[in-house]
Amino acid sequence: MKTCAIVYLLPEPAGSGNFPTAYRPLGGKPLLAHTLQAFEDCPSIDNVVLVNEAEYMLFATDNVIDRFGLTKTNKVTACAKSRFLTIQNGLNAVEADTDIVLIHDALRPFVSTQLISDLVSEGLAHDAVAPGLKTSDPVKRAEQGYILASLDKDRIFIMQSPQAFKFQLIRDAYKNAESSEHVFADDVAVVENFGHKARVIEGERFNLKIDTDEDFKLAKILLENIISPGE
Repeated sequence: MKTCAIVYLLPEPAGSGNFPTAYRPLGGKPLLAHTLQAFEDCPSIDNVVLVNEAEYMLFATDNVIDRFGLTKTNKVTACAKSRFLTIQNGLNAVEADTDIVLIHDALRPFVSTQLISDLVSEGLAHDAVAPGLKTSDPVKRAEQGYILASLDKDRIFIMQSPQAFKFQLIRDAYKNAESSEHVFADDVAVVENFGHKARVIEGERFNLKIDTDEDFKLAKILLENIISPGE
C-alpha cells in the first residue's frame, strides 16, 4: 500500500502585503514546519505533496523542507486562485500508484500522528473519511438575523482535516466536478457531489486552524504548556 498526504496553502488575500500565515514563527520555527513534521513522523505516510504559493516555492524548499530535514515532502507544486483548483494541482502531483490520499490544511499544525494513522486505516476500509467534532452548544439555523430552527446537535459535526480518500475516488470526484459552479466547502463535499458517502470519525480538540493573531497566541500557549505537534 502507498500513501500520500497533500498539505495545501491558499493564496493570501490580494493586496494584503502580509507575509504568508504558514511561514509565521511558532515555537522557533515556521508554522508550516510543524504541520509537515506531523506527516514526516507518521509511519503510515510514505510521501507528502506541498501545494504552496508560487512566489514562495523556493522559500518553502530552503527554509522549511531542507532546513528541517523533511524528506517525505518530496514534491512542491503551486496553489491556484481557488481551493478547488489548488487541490486539483495537488492531486495531479500524486504518483499514479498511490492507494490512499490525505488532504490537509497547512494551517492545522497540531494534527497528531495517531489521527493520521487512523484516517489511513479508515480510508482503506470506507473509501472516504473525515474527522469531526460534536458540539455541546445549541445549534440553530438562521437567516437575515432571525433563528428559523433548532437543530439536533447530536447529528452536527464541526469538520476538520486531514480528510482521507482512495486516490482513484477523489481524483475521479474532482474530475467530475470540474464543470460545476458550486463552491465546495471541503473535499468530502466533492465526493458527496460524486454520489459517494463519507464516514466521519472523532476529531481532535487541539487540531485547530491557526490563521489570526489571536489563534497564534493560543497556539503558543498550547505548544509551550499542553501539546507537541504530531504527538
